[in-house]
Amino acid sequence: MSPRHASRAGLAVAAATAVTAALALAGCSTENGQALDRRGSAERSAAPAAPSPSPSSTPSPAADCRPVDVGALRAGGAYDYEPRTPAEALAASDLVVVAELVRIVDGFDQRDDGDRVPYLVAELAITERIGGRHPDAVPDGVLRMPISQGPVSVESGEPSFGIERFRRSLPTGTRMLLFVNDATADYDSPPPALPPGTRLYGGRPDGVLVDSCGALVGGHDELMGAWRSYRTLDDLRAALRTLP
Repeated sequence: MSPRHASRAGLAVAAATAVTAALALAGCSTENGQALDRRGSAERSAAPAAPSPSPSSTPSPAADCRPVDVGALRAGGAYDYEPRTPAEALAASDLVVVAELVRIVDGFDQRDDGDRVPYLVAELAITERIGGRHPDAVPDGVLRMPISQGPVSVESGEPSFGIERFRRSLPTGTRMLLFVNDATADYDSPPPALPPGTRLYGGRPDGVLVDSCGALVGGHDELMGAWRSYRTLDDLRAALRTLP
């Protein structure tokens, strides 16, 4: 056989040998892969289920919950003040309660340097009395709190926030935690629509806290200082119960 033919024969034998080896290796790989798959399936079946993740500390709002629009409570403008601690607010308040909004009604006008400032009145049903200097105040259980409607437009003569906008922003049943004082004497135009002898209560900017779909938010201003330590209204309520 010529060298050229011999080389061709050698190449053919080598190629056949390589193909046979490759097929053998492929068969082993397939068998090994199937074995590993079977073993992996068995191990996964035998392994205990992974624990469910622990719930987040962030409140999870209900699917049908609509967050409160606290912009309505801030219609009166910004405040310049030093935030208190919850303990200081408790000690300085006539009444500290948890209450639910019943309704918002027409109120009265005040005069501020000659300008008309209209107010609405929020009526809130007290659900829990926490403390204060006069914890038995508001014996009928309905706390009435004036809310500024903001500045009056020169063009329209209407306030920034009308009553219907307030009602949309603060739906009936909205929960609040209130640190309030008797503010009846602060208003020179008593609301004619309210019963005679009605007392009006107001809170400082850090004294009106709102439950918005489980989250604690400031009513008149953002939470600042020690107030930011509490994620929910009930967290703060429970903490107040432990204070002397």
